[in-house]
This record gives sequence, C-alpha cells and structure tokens, in this order.
Amino acid sequence: MNALSAVKRLFLGLVLCVSVAACSLFGLGSGASAPGLPPDASAAQVNADEVVQGLADAWNAAVPVCLGAEKAGAFPAGSCAKVLLPAHDALLAAGAGIDAWNQGQQGNFACAVGEVAVGLGDVAKLLESVNVAVPPPIPAGLAMAEGLAGYCPAPKAPPLDGGAG
Repeated sequence: MNALSAVKRLFLGLVLCVSVAACSLFGLGSGASAPGLPPDASAAQVNADEVVQGLADAWNAAVPVCLGAEKAGAFPAGSCAKVLLPAHDALLAAGAGIDAWNQGQQGNFACAVGEVAVGLGDVAKLLESVNVAVPPPIPAGLAMAEGLAGYCPAPKAPPLDGGAG
C-alpha cells in the first residue's frame, strides 16, 4: 500500500508539474495575452492560437476533476493518466505548431489538435461514466477543435514491399 501511495504522490506531482508548465507555456492564469504571436500573424495562426488556448483551458479544468474523482475511488488508479498525459503531449505539440507556423509546420497543427481533442473527449467520457460533472471548458475546447477536424492529412501508408527497393 505504501508503494501505491508513493506512485500516486509521484503521479500527482507529475500532473501538478505539467499543469504549471502548461500554464507557463500557454500563459494561463497570469492574465497575460496569448503567447508571443508575431505582429504579422495570419488570421489562421491567430485562430489556431485561440483553439490551443481553449484546449489548454479544458485540459487544466480536466486535471483536478479527473484526479479528484480518481482519488475518491470513482475509477481505478491510473485512469486519469491514461487519458490526460497523451492529451497533454498533443497539446504541447499543438503549441509548438503555432510557434513554428511561419516555418511551414502548420500541417501538423490540425493533427495535434485532433489528438488533444481525442484525449479530452476520453476524459469527458471517463467522468461521465461515473456521473462526475464535466468541467465546462472541456466541451468548449472540443467545440473549438471541431473546426479543424478535416484538416489533418491522412498518414502515408508504408510501401507494400516494406521499403525494399
């Protein structure tokens, strides 16, 4: 039981650290404007930044609710990590996509946003499955991400011969 407590403390510490990093990265909670978009940012880049901000708000709202429900025994230990951590990684990738926007990397942005949305959708389903209220930023963030759903290019299939030529 002591090892499980240590694992839980480690996970909670990791989530807190990640939350603080996400808040710093995305300027959340500081009253600051969106992270340094260039003055000549395109409308698409500004919109993308707003989507990432909305998804970051959703992720930050999801963390304490999911962990609280998990701690209360609503679902097995580690359930939140399975859905929150992949969403967080994708959120960081989406933020990096905005930073690299002018370098032609925006094609990956829609895919990263889609991954965040899938993860946050999984968090919402997890919470709903145990009758825990889904924080309003989650559906709001998911609604923002919907507009980019069709813009992720399909992955290229590997060659049938395994690449041998």
